[in-house]
Amino acid sequence: MQERCKTFLSNRFGSLNKSVIAKMRETLVNELEICLENSNSQEIPTIIPLIPYAVSGDSDVDKSTVEILEQQLSLEKDQLTADEEDMKRIYVFTKFAKPHFNKGINSGVFVSFYAQSVLPLIKDIEGYSTGTGQAAAMLKQLAEIVAFCSDLPDPENCFTNVFQALQDLLPQNQEVPEEDEEKKRVQIHFTLIESLLATLLEMITRVIPSYDSYEASLEELRTSLKLLVRFVESYRKRIAELDKATMDRNLKSICLRCIDNIKTLCRQFFVSPPKSANIVHSWYQTEVVAKRRRTSSTSLPPVEQHKKVDHHKQRGIQQIYTPPGGKYSRSFKRF
Repeated sequence: MQERCKTFLSNRFGSLNKSVIAKMRETLVNELEICLENSNSQEIPTIIPLIPYAVSGDSDVDKSTVEILEQQLSLEKDQLTADEEDMKRIYVFTKFAKPHFNKGINSGVFVSFYAQSVLPLIKDIEGYSTGTGQAAAMLKQLAEIVAFCSDLPDPENCFTNVFQALQDLLPQNQEVPEEDEEKKRVQIHFTLIESLLATLLEMITRVIPSYDSYEASLEELRTSLKLLVRFVESYRKRIAELDKATMDRNLKSICLRCIDNIKTLCRQFFVSPPKSANIVHSWYQTEVVAKRRRTSSTSLPPVEQHKKVDHHKQRGIQQIYTPPGGKYSRSFKRF
């Protein structure tokens, strides 16, 4: 029965007469909100495409969609855990909201939710200890939506949490005994750091912080970033020297892009005041490469341009016509 309902909602509901949908619009809005609240991460993609049918013709579909999804985030705020399903729900809500953000539709509610509700749990989210998995996916998502943030609810707490999450990932200047080689190896989660550096820089640029402890937090961060750049340089040199047999070419390109982005972002924090950096996130590289490959392998062969034909070359050397009698006629006859 559940699968049958999904099929109806995703395939046949849109074909109903508009007048029928208009009569049940208010009921549809209420039901959609209840369904979203009680749905799992796999069911949400079936429900969200129905939101435009619940919006009246005079309303902005993009704005209404974002508002409904913002309401779902507010319901999650007090009961969110680091559980895999909880994080997947937030990720899917954000994924569907992201295409609707623009200059007129602010992503501040989503950014604030991530900063105040997700970041305090980030150490417990799957993949944090390795810099991959769900933790990386959530931080990448945050770095992408912050570009549409023009107003931030509760900015002081948001900035404080982002500063803290970033500091927890940065290498600390600790005295390590020479014989303890294992501790001397610093583990740096480059993707997580790139995501949070990009997020914080965009936040500072778009929502100017004015709380008391901001300058002290910025100075502390600058100290940590100087140490980070030292480690990053040695990692970059090591990766650049790897050959094809040791490391996949595409993976190597992504790693180098990530390190270069981190260096660029770090430099911007030493400008006063810090300014946003025009970078392409390192995780976009895989998508770009894949798209190029698909285009080259599935596209039609190029159309050959029309070449100018040299008729003289095609005819070759031709003999001069000689009449049978050996003489040319001096008179013309009409046929």
